[in-house]
Formats: sequence, C-alpha cells, structure tokens
Amino acid sequence: MKIYEIGFDYANYNVIFTFKINKDASFFFSKEELDRYFRKDRFYEEANLKRYVEGEAKILDVTLLDIYKDKYGTYEGLEKYVELIPDGKKSNVKDIISIPGFGMKVLLSRKAKEYIEKKYSGKLEYLKVSYDKKDFYIVTDIKNIEYCYSLKLPPNIIDVYDFSKVSGKNDIFKIGTIEKKDFLKERFFCIKKFKDYIEESDLKGYKFEEMKDINDIEIFKEEKQEETQFTEIEEKGYYKSGKLKYIGTIWKGFRIKQWKSWYENGNLESDGEFNMKGEEEGEWRYYHQNGKIKNVANYENGKLVGLVKNFDENGKFYSSTYYEKSSNLTKWQFFYKDGKSIKKEGMAYDMGEEAKKRWIATGEWKYYSKGGKLQKIETYENGEIIKVEKFK
Repeated sequence: MKIYEIGFDYANYNVIFTFKINKDASFFFSKEELDRYFRKDRFYEEANLKRYVEGEAKILDVTLLDIYKDKYGTYEGLEKYVELIPDGKKSNVKDIISIPGFGMKVLLSRKAKEYIEKKYSGKLEYLKVSYDKKDFYIVTDIKNIEYCYSLKLPPNIIDVYDFSKVSGKNDIFKIGTIEKKDFLKERFFCIKKFKDYIEESDLKGYKFEEMKDINDIEIFKEEKQEETQFTEIEEKGYYKSGKLKYIGTIWKGFRIKQWKSWYENGNLESDGEFNMKGEEEGEWRYYHQNGKIKNVANYENGKLVGLVKNFDENGKFYSSTYYEKSSNLTKWQFFYKDGKSIKKEGMAYDMGEEAKKRWIATGEWKYYSKGGKLQKIETYENGEIIKVEKFK
C-alpha cells in the first residue's frame, strides 16, 4: 500500500503564512495553570519552567497553542486572537498552504475546505481565520490515527517506515509509531484514494510526497523475509528462591518490546520498552525496593534524553537531571522537601555507569536558601572545586 504525505508546492508559492497570537499567555492562563502544564510536559526542564512561570521568558505562540488545547481540549475560541502573517506578495494565494508551527501545518482556502468536506465531512477539525477579508481554515486535528513501525536506518536512508499494519480503512490520518506508543506525527498522511480525490480538483498549492515503506524497497525485502523466520520468545528469569526476577521478549537475540524486573521481595524494580535493536526506548520507570518510584527517565536509541526525575525512598521528588541530545553534559537541580524550591543546581558530565566516578561536576554550582536567595557559588573544573563565593 502506498502512503503519501501532503506537501506543498513551495516553488510556485507567492505567499507563505506564519501566525501570531495577539495576546500573551497571562491573558489566557493563570501562573498556576502554566506551572501545571510545564510540570507535566517532560520536554521542559525545570529551569525553563521557573523562567516561564515567573514571567522572565516569553511563551512562544506555538507553545501557547499547546497549553490552550491542553486546557480546553480544542482550539475553539482562539479565532479572534490569531493573525495570519504573510511572507511574500499578497496576490495569488494558493488553496492549500504551509503554515509552520500550527497543528497539521496546513492552511486551506474556503474552496479547498468545502471540496474536502464533500467527501470527508467530520474527518478534520479546523480553526477559522481571516486574511485580506477572506476566510481560511487551519487544520488543527485529524480524527484518524494509524500505527506503524518507525525504523532506525543508516543516515542516507531517512524516514523509512513499516506500513504493514496500516489498515487502509482511513483515507486520511496521522501516524503514531509503535516503538513510542503515545508518539503521534502531527502531519497529514493519506492513501491513494484521498490523493486521487484532491488531484481531480482544480485546487492549487499542494503536492503529494510518497513515503518510504520498507516493504517496497528492494534492498530490504530479502532481509525482511529473513527476519520473519525468527520468532519472538518470551524470556523469564528467576531468583534462587523461585521468585520471578524479570520477564520480556527476545527476538534475534535482542531484548525487544516491554521488559519488567522485580526485587526478590516481589516489588517492581524497573518497567520499560526496548526497540527492535535491543536499545531502551521511550519512558522507563525504576523503583526502590520498598516499591516507591525511584526514577522516571526517557531514552532514544538507548541514550538518556530530556528530563530525568529522581525520588527518594519515601517517594518524594528531590532532584532532576536534564540530558541534551547527543551529549553527556547534564543539568542538575536539587530541591528542598517541598519539591519546588531549588536547593542547588549546576552541570555535570555523565561518565557512564561503568566509570569509577560517574559524575564529574563542572562550571558553577549555585546554592540557594529555601526562600530562593543565592547563598553560595562553587566553581568546578575537572570535578574539583577551584573557587567558592559566599553571599550574605
């Protein structure tokens, strides 16, 4: 089955739109609402959260949209605050237009919206906006989700998927990947029926880009056939006492899918998933022997990324570690018992679990009173303190 993404005829565009919201975040949300949003979004580190909530940094329009939808479940009500900003000439506005940073990133003319609705009524959600006294519609959601495998292949072959599990029942949909169950690609995908329907019209501004499906790439067909000869095996391990130690799936010698491990006392030790290469992927949870949560971490291809939250044996949040992608330099923050007031913060290199000394502090480490007053700065070089400054 051929899968297409709706793209845009940039070469023949005279105008491309971006957008802005003519009110700042405080018009829509209280500080408490912003705090709740950023704390539950794992991609925002604590330092940025604090800056946003305290008004020291402007919340981007695209982030404001996310918070609005998170609160209300829809973009409805934003219409009068959204402005389209043209980048180019005013004339010759196309029917299907790119609009970076918003929803499905597709802006439809009234003509395009009405044509799509003739056959696909109720499949798309829109936010109505105006430009040059004409109505346009930003596609904010597609009702259908189809899951597939997102494959990790060499750099010269990118964005390859295994679409064998796509049903073909939905002419238009967005993609969620099986390796990351809650990860949805906010793009506009379709099968040939929808492509043919649009191409039968006289609409302008679009083009369809065929997605790479591993089932259609000759150099992978033989390898894929060989892979089907391997069966998935349930693997279990036990303590000498006979109690279950771990359970998971083995395929071609790799740990794949969900794995769980337990302490000998029966409490859960860890819970997470491996990708098809045997690497940790997505969210992993680790627990203390008493059953309380210990860490919540996120992985991409076996590497820690983003925010790791750390909890003590009583289940109290006490520190966070932020991993930049493709770097072992981490940002640490330690908190007082309230879990909110920063006690100290600084940077450290993660040398790996097998190193004699895993964490090497570097740069300035700042210490604060519970009221947020800076009390001391320790400066590190190669893990050693080279300067101490104290403040009254």
